[in-house]
Amino acid sequence: MAKPYLKYELKSGVYKWVYYDDDNLAGLALDDLAAHASDHYPGGADELLLDEDNMATDSKDKGASQQSVKKYVDDRVNTLLANLSPAGAEIPSSNGAEKAQQTGMTNFEPYTLAYDKATDETAFWRFIVPPTYQGGNITINIHYKTTVNTNDVVFFAKYLAVAEGETYDGSLSGAETFTADTVPGTAGQKGVASKTISAWTLAVGDEVILFIGRDADNASDDADADILVTMVEVKEV
Repeated sequence: MAKPYLKYELKSGVYKWVYYDDDNLAGLALDDLAAHASDHYPGGADELLLDEDNMATDSKDKGASQQSVKKYVDDRVNTLLANLSPAGAEIPSSNGAEKAQQTGMTNFEPYTLAYDKATDETAFWRFIVPPTYQGGNITINIHYKTTVNTNDVVFFAKYLAVAEGETYDGSLSGAETFTADTVPGTAGQKGVASKTISAWTLAVGDEVILFIGRDADNASDDADADILVTMVEVKEV
């Protein structure tokens, strides 16, 4: 007896999963599947569908439940809120990081933000909270490089979320200070400083003004060189 299978097709004016048996190509709507699947599968209809959120089985002959598909997609779409490049950064008129193109590199010449080793400097970006945001905590990953290979750098972040009808030039939040991040052991290699923030309140559609700074006068910031930020990633966790 051939193994039964499912096929997605138009049935009575509606697209639905249809059960087929190669020995008797009589299409049965999935609603009727339970009464027939036990003839071929000891586990019944459940053996034809996997309720598996991470799709780890990677089956080629079993369908996924609607719940599993939604959870799998949500886990991969909802996490990213913004990728922020130095080229798109806005620089404050006072104590702003230096935005410059890295000319002279061999393969490409990206923009970076240079944060001074002695003075607290900032830059900021603006982005809209996407409709996939579900109200979770925020993780900020700061990608950077530098010319030294020892000691630590300390970053901080501030924000303002502006909804429709709210004052655009409102006060920023207090600083969220990152744990000191040890620079890579080889000069020029990429480092990533990360912090998860639970105190910030965002809503879908808010315009977020995100400030990223270097806390150069922090006792734990002792990297003796400018820090060149190459990218900032904002995620929901």
